[in-house]
Amino acid sequence: MDGHQGYYAIVQFSPEPQRLEFVNVGVVLLSSETGSVHMRMSRSPRRVERLFGRQPKSYFEAIGKSFEARIHTEAGKGWNLEAFQKFAASRANEIRLSKIQVVYIRDPKNSIDELYRELVGNDQVPPRRLPKIRALLQQRFVQLGIGGLVEQPEPVKLPEGVIVDAPFGYQNGAYNMIDPVRLGPSPGEAIKEAGKRAIEGKWLFHYSRQQGNQKRLVVVGDFAQQGPDFFRSIDEIMRANDVKLYRMDFLEPLAEDIRRSHALHR
Repeated sequence: MDGHQGYYAIVQFSPEPQRLEFVNVGVVLLSSETGSVHMRMSRSPRRVERLFGRQPKSYFEAIGKSFEARIHTEAGKGWNLEAFQKFAASRANEIRLSKIQVVYIRDPKNSIDELYRELVGNDQVPPRRLPKIRALLQQRFVQLGIGGLVEQPEPVKLPEGVIVDAPFGYQNGAYNMIDPVRLGPSPGEAIKEAGKRAIEGKWLFHYSRQQGNQKRLVVVGDFAQQGPDFFRSIDEIMRANDVKLYRMDFLEPLAEDIRRSHALHR
């Protein structure tokens, strides 16, 4: 997936701004290509307390949420670099924005996470790391003997401004773009991730058909933290939007289709 230029500023906090000593507590990222604004804020005052001593957590959370709401309100009016700079220059109390810097963006979510880790850090206990979902699917393909039967497809830019970028693909009448996704324990977040792919799959299916080059989105979901009823409900949604859905823990049907398709089209 091609990247593009963006801009970021560090969110800095001080309970005593007259001292001109601030602590990094968040990051704001502006995509120059889409105009979208992304933000990540610390929920813990621990870093601030190292410099200024104990802080009321409720106050820290309240001022952070207020700032986030202000960002979303202002950005909703349509931001470009000039608007971003104007907003940053207007901050002169406990929370301020640093000088705006240029950054290269491939994926805004990954970029904001990387900037946050580098510039703010993590005051929370790190969760147990799970293997990356793409690497996990690649490993499963190798175990099933089909690692060499899939390829990396070119990203597809849709008229709606969305880019469908899947790591694996194979030909089977239509060209199948395989996108793995981990659906965590939060039903709301899991539905959000699944719904995003259902919409993208529908757009991909109809746009590519109009272009005479039929493509279909194939979603491989890690449902380890969700029950069977959840899978069935998501499967119904995917089918209604011309998207195929498979479970990460039951890939044999997909593997068989890839083998059969390879034998027919090689």
